[in-house]
Amino acid sequence: MAHASIISVYSAPGPWVAPLNAGPALLPTTTNNFGMEIIADPNSTGPAQILFYNGNDSDAGWGLYLAGGVYDAFFGGVSFFGGALATAGQDTALALVENNGVATFYVNGVAEGSQLDAYPNPPDSDPNSYLLFGESAGGGYTFGGTLSDAEIFTFAPGQFSPSDLETVPEPSTLALGLAGFACFAAWARHRRGLRT
Repeated sequence: MAHASIISVYSAPGPWVAPLNAGPALLPTTTNNFGMEIIADPNSTGPAQILFYNGNDSDAGWGLYLAGGVYDAFFGGVSFFGGALATAGQDTALALVENNGVATFYVNGVAEGSQLDAYPNPPDSDPNSYLLFGESAGGGYTFGGTLSDAEIFTFAPGQFSPSDLETVPEPSTLALGLAGFACFAAWARHRRGLRT
């Protein structure tokens, strides 16, 4: 893997909020050559929900949201971008990567939207900045469902590859694999029956 993990959370018992000043240099305050990723499985896709955010979710930092049935990346005070339909009850690997001035939103390792020359406001530019996992610092935008495999990472220029990101197999891929195995097993049983 070509990146250095700064924060890594396999899963948490529920939403939590940590101040950015919780420890010296604990959270990245960078605005270039960084990424964040998480696996989300929402109970519903309707209301606005924070998945994972580094900064102040209104005017500084960067993160991942679910709102109106769509997953998005967000640069606080700058813009939302990306956009991929969310499905309740389905694991989805989401990532936001800022690579040499190009911000890209990934879903299951596939780019779903980019912005050129897009830089977030630095996460530490606001004294009310936090690391948010499943809700805002004020307690709103609470995520309902399961969040896991959360990570914030940095990388040297030119060292990021989308293959470094978490992915979740498409349900259809898994179903096809299981169907193929079942067909093979039935064929093998049939062949054994012909030999007797």
